[in-house]
Amino acid sequence: MQNFKAVIIEDDFINLEILKKILTDYCSYIEIVGTAENVKDSIMEINTKSPDIVFLDITLNDGNAFDVLEHVDYSKFKIIFTTAEKESALFAFKYNAIDYIVKPVEIESALKALTNAVKAIEMEQFMEKHKDYDFKTESNTVSREFITISSTDKIDLLRIGDIQYCKAEGKYTLFVMNNGQKYTSSKNIGGYQDDFDLNFFFRIHHSYVVNINYVNKLVKKAGVFCELTNGELIPISKRKLDEFNSFVKAKKNLNFNDSN
Repeated sequence: MQNFKAVIIEDDFINLEILKKILTDYCSYIEIVGTAENVKDSIMEINTKSPDIVFLDITLNDGNAFDVLEHVDYSKFKIIFTTAEKESALFAFKYNAIDYIVKPVEIESALKALTNAVKAIEMEQFMEKHKDYDFKTESNTVSREFITISSTDKIDLLRIGDIQYCKAEGKYTLFVMNNGQKYTSSKNIGGYQDDFDLNFFFRIHHSYVVNINYVNKLVKKAGVFCELTNGELIPISKRKLDEFNSFVKAKKNLNFNDSN
């Protein structure tokens, strides 16, 4: 994942430290390039550091967030407002804010807002890269790119395309990535069904969902298995075999019928 620069504007020391710790501990792809607690310093930090994301406290010591936004080009970064009053955040959305966090800052709400900001940036980059492409001629839509994985002590942000497969482990779900890393979620595998790109993910077994971009072939020995690019074998249920073969053939123009 690419890195993103963030500026935190917060006049409450405790909430500032909480945000810094969340970004440092859970978001290695975020670089905190500046902090500020008043209008003047906030304007300077934004204009000199060119952040991708700004965490912006609505009420500051010497003014408010809108005093800051009047002196910067807020089209160049994504805004996540922080506020003790939800009503103030709703008014702030006229500045195209991505999300807001109600103080005191909590991990889950901060990571959810950050996920939305990253997704928006990635989508804009994708559209800019393909600006000459006529998406209206395609029936497929641009899929969401990231998924948040909640465990007992943290929340991870994963790129969906990097997931090789998921495995149900009771009420938990194991995510195995293309770099070998593994993440365990406290949500069962069925709870992620709507998050997967159905053009590439297929539930081959009650306990497994695979990304067909990492499928090499089918292996038939004492059952039928899906061999992944890392050599790992994943079982396929008999009732899913024909449907899976048709799915892969349609998506990747591959035919597994003759695999050994």
